Amino acid sequence: MHVGMGFSTVTGNHVGGLLNRWEFYVAGAATGQMSIAEADAHAGELVVSAESYRALVESSSVQPMHIMAEALPTGNYKITDLRSDANVKYTLPTLRLGRDLIPLVKSYVPGCIALSLGKGKIVINGMRSITAIFIKFTGILDIADATEQLHEVHRCLCAVQDAAYRVHGTSVRPGL
Repeated sequence: MHVGMGFSTVTGNHVGGLLNRWEFYVAGAATGQMSIAEADAHAGELVVSAESYRALVESSSVQPMHIMAEALPTGNYKITDLRSDANVKYTLPTLRLGRDLIPLVKSYVPGCIALSLGKGKIVINGMRSITAIFIKFTGILDIADATEQLHEVHRCLCAVQDAAYRVHGTSVRPGL
């Protein structure tokens, strides 16, 4: 595994919605930084954007932290050692989802999977022919206004959903 990390304010948005099928789309400069940093990382490496590196070094909330990093030609930093003197453990609460939330969660699960799960199948086995199509929408990240950018992503994803559903396909994970 190799990891890239970016740092900025991000927004989480629900886009799509055709046939009540939604996708969760994260927007912000951090997503682009993360993609570029990830491309710089090799197996077992963590590469962070310059913005992430500055935040790690300058933030009092993560100190005392000892970071060893190598500056890369792209402006990113490969983390070679990361230690903290603080003995802090972060725990996440266990979420208990009630049955009343199933219709909401189901809107994010591809229809063929939701149908099988609804029939009680835990594992969907068997061989299937799959065709994957990767679509790149250009110009979206050039839209400066966050609301206009979101509307354009929503419009594009709805067009993809419409085309996919016409041939019994599905769309998954928009990313820019």
